[in-house]
Amino acid sequence: MKHNKIIPAVIGVFVLFADPSLAQGRNYPIIANHLCTDIGQIPPESIDKVKDSIKVYYGHASHGGQITGGLEILAQKDTRLAFAQNDYLPNVPNALCFQDVGNDPEQFFATVQSKLDQNPSIDVAMFGWCGEAAWYDVNHYIQQMQALEQRNPEVTFIYMTGNAQEGELAGYNRHVFNQALRQYCQANNRVLFDFADLDCWYNGEYTPARYDWDDWGRLPLITGIPLEHPHYHGDELGHTTLESCENKAKAAWWMFAQLVGWTAVVPVEMGTFKASANNGSVELEWSTISESNNYGFLVERSQDNIRFAQIGFIGGHGTTAALHNYRFIDRAVAVGERYYYRLKQLDQSGQFNYSSTVEMFIYSPAGFDLRQNYPNPFNANTIIHFHLGERCWIDLSIFNSRGQQVATLISGMVTAGFHTEKWQSAEQRSGVYFARLLVRDHQGKIQQQIKKMALLN
Repeated sequence: MKHNKIIPAVIGVFVLFADPSLAQGRNYPIIANHLCTDIGQIPPESIDKVKDSIKVYYGHASHGGQITGGLEILAQKDTRLAFAQNDYLPNVPNALCFQDVGNDPEQFFATVQSKLDQNPSIDVAMFGWCGEAAWYDVNHYIQQMQALEQRNPEVTFIYMTGNAQEGELAGYNRHVFNQALRQYCQANNRVLFDFADLDCWYNGEYTPARYDWDDWGRLPLITGIPLEHPHYHGDELGHTTLESCENKAKAAWWMFAQLVGWTAVVPVEMGTFKASANNGSVELEWSTISESNNYGFLVERSQDNIRFAQIGFIGGHGTTAALHNYRFIDRAVAVGERYYYRLKQLDQSGQFNYSSTVEMFIYSPAGFDLRQNYPNPFNANTIIHFHLGERCWIDLSIFNSRGQQVATLISGMVTAGFHTEKWQSAEQRSGVYFARLLVRDHQGKIQQQIKKMALLN
């Protein structure tokens, strides 16, 4: 395993092999995500074909047990979804059979070829991550999968994103890993089991548990990094709830049915969704990979990330397998305000799904923003972030609850942009403190912002 390596946001390993059999003759990717849990759509003949023809070699760490555990739950509820697993490949008629081996990624990649050589009936192989995806080099993962695909063109190798339970730096790395993997699989017609996406969606709602991270200024800032939906918080099986395991098993059946030839109907498969500031406005851009009976998108906005209101509508492209790009400009925004945007996708029968949410803060050219310290409450030290719209004089100081100044972190001219300061508070007693940012602009006007902090020694 490659530890403590920051994964690049844009990977450079977009190698397309000339042999079309490596993509199983497809000119499109197969993505199993939260839109793929309605197994009632799968025809009975496709379920039978999966049981007759799919044999899986599955390596995984503890989180990966969510899929096999969920498959067992489904089999108990519906005998049509018969499932068998063992540490060898079971030979059970009329059942989806898994050779289930618990190991880490390096063990998996070191042994998978020998296992395939020993058992040529295996036609699917995949590895399910636990926390390793937060530190594993995504290029190294893709290169190993490519080598296996080239050597075993008769086997489908399924790529998998990491889970969405870790936060802070580990979650940052995992998110970058996942985004790079999604991009690669979509561009190269691979099969992706989007484990993290399934973690983040519950009943059509994208997880409200999201955070911003730049590792205290050492990395590019990423906003809205998702964590597992709070509805799935639990430890019933594989570090989550049984319901979450069952959803992942439904997505697995959906994926296998597509592998044996079923053409699934997903209303809209979203690609990217992002927001950017543009001359005092907010520009929203999103893409779709495919659409089915797509009427269009209601654009919704909120200032508290709770109450959303419609601000526009963009028509869809009906049914299409082509990539489409969309754009909407929100000009009714105010300087110094924070906005949240989401899309409500409507199909032609009135059904709808929500997108993830993107966030945008509107800075003035000379504006500034003091962010809440992290962590808070804290012990010994904490990190303070702030943004300046222009180069100016500032004073960043700390005060106790009696109004006494206990530290000055910065006093002087500072360049425009994002900045990070650490307050070493070991000499202070537990209690409430305040970070105050004074800013004097080019006209000599002084403004301030204050954040409340809690020290627990």
